[in-house]
Amino acid sequence: MSNLSKSDFIDWKSNFVTVEVFNIVKQRIEEAKEILADSAGLNPDNDNFTRGMIRAFNELLEIDFAGEDE
Repeated sequence: MSNLSKSDFIDWKSNFVTVEVFNIVKQRIEEAKEILADSAGLNPDNDNFTRGMIRAFNELLEIDFAGEDE
């Protein structure tokens, strides 16, 4: 499927840029939760968008290596 090795993946996950991006994503998740806490129900379309964004960000944070040499 991919030419990415488990070692490459581990290097990527521990890279300082990746770590910083993941920290920013976590911050965005918290901001989105605050938005929902303050305004949920006022605009169902915005609520759905925000919940979807939170879900997508969480999936990004949960990414794991699933290669054949695992």
